[in-house]
Amino acid sequence: MISVDRNQIDNFINLDFDEILEFFGEPDITDEMNYWFFDNDIRNILFIGYFDNTKNREFELVHKEDDLMTKNGPFNADTRTSMYLTNYLYQQGYPVLWLRASYDSKKENSRDFEMKSGLDIFIDDNLDIDLDDVKLIIFLYNEGRDYYTTTIKLPSKYKSIIKEFQLKERILDIPDLDYLSDTFHIPSINLACGFYNTGKADEKINYLDIEDAINAALGIADGFYKIEKETLPFKDSDDEEYQEEYDEEENEDLKKGYFDKESDYEDEEEDDDDYEDEDKDDDDYEEDEDDEEDYDDEDY
Repeated sequence: MISVDRNQIDNFINLDFDEILEFFGEPDITDEMNYWFFDNDIRNILFIGYFDNTKNREFELVHKEDDLMTKNGPFNADTRTSMYLTNYLYQQGYPVLWLRASYDSKKENSRDFEMKSGLDIFIDDNLDIDLDDVKLIIFLYNEGRDYYTTTIKLPSKYKSIIKEFQLKERILDIPDLDYLSDTFHIPSINLACGFYNTGKADEKINYLDIEDAINAALGIADGFYKIEKETLPFKDSDDEEYQEEYDEEENEDLKKGYFDKESDYEDEEEDDDDYEDEDKDDDDYEEDEDDEEDYDDEDY
């Protein structure tokens, strides 16, 4: 099990984009505005993170048990966590694609994404990019912990590996994942990374949840190294045998508690000592966190 260097995470909060870029060196592909692609030796998984290259301001950090917050407002916990994770995984030998995080200031919530802007440009510019060895694309940009989102039903051998890490699955209509998977015929998931309350005054990062995300990402990558690649579409949508196999696995998952149930997070909170001191009104781990509308702004 990997233990993160908390000081390094703290350091990322107050680094400018150019300073973080120095950890990676020269990109293999970039337009120097919307995307940076860094190739690497272990190419069975492609990790994707979002970045913002605005000038960072100095934040006064606050530590509350295993949470990291600031005294002076939101600190882009979403992109900072995503950049930290992609940097960590790049150092382990995996390729990384950064996509520019764009926000629509006209919307009530200025942290809402303009869907696919950076990804659109990357795909338009690089349709011939060599991703032949990539078996799965993992976005590192989901709020919370212990789950992933996907737009498709993964084949059983893919699911069996991911399921080992006790991650709940949510199948949602997510444009970024759909567009990338359809273009390159590679399935993709978006992994929960341990940041919370994006864009709000109480925005925070949880160190333990970041550790869990790293261990899950590395474990999935190791598991996928040993299996053959499957490209989209996996099976014809009318293949009843495949559908029955998937439904049977899903029912087994429900029995074991892998999938969302109304009481999942509520039961988890009762047993989770890491969060027993949280305020009762803190909606980070409330039952309504499972409602799909709470993830509309973060599930990509």
